[in-house]
Amino acid sequence: MSSSHVTGCWIGHYEQHGRSHPITAHLLEFGQYISGTMRDDNPECEYTLFEIAVELSSEAKEQIEESFRELVPHATAGSIHYLTRLPIDSSIQGRRDGQVISFVKKYAGECFGGYKAGGEIIGTQIGNHAVYYEGRLTYDNRELKGRWFVEARPEHGIQATEGSFLLRRVDQESVSAPPGKSARQNRPWWKFW
Repeated sequence: MSSSHVTGCWIGHYEQHGRSHPITAHLLEFGQYISGTMRDDNPECEYTLFEIAVELSSEAKEQIEESFRELVPHATAGSIHYLTRLPIDSSIQGRRDGQVISFVKKYAGECFGGYKAGGEIIGTQIGNHAVYYEGRLTYDNRELKGRWFVEARPEHGIQATEGSFLLRRVDQESVSAPPGKSARQNRPWWKFW
């Protein structure tokens, strides 16, 4: 497979609420289409309201805090956190247009988003959660960097969110096999051709 193709293993991260979250993608390019899988290596996150306030208006933050305190009156001041739990695995479908790669990442299973204070958690389970990625390959096709975004889903309390991402191509020879497996057993199925 020529290095101009994106087929292979890519390791990197996405940025959200000022934090970096590691991801690994296995991509397959055929014609102008891209498919594959992605793995989130840090699927559970907890943020203070202050950390997510950058993306919220002060009015929205106050509304969240008031609503939560109505539901959980014994929550102490400053103890409300935003909590997310994502499935580890997701599928990728997209396309390539020259050096621009765009794809939709769909999580395999339900995602949770909500608020936590002490032992109380209030939130929503969401199926079919999708994240949209668009990036540009570097001239040597070794890095893909760009932006991701999530569309607003008000019926589930989800606001539009976005951030940056970076993926770097990993040479298959540098990916080590788990103990007890040969490097051949560790390869993605398309590497056997």
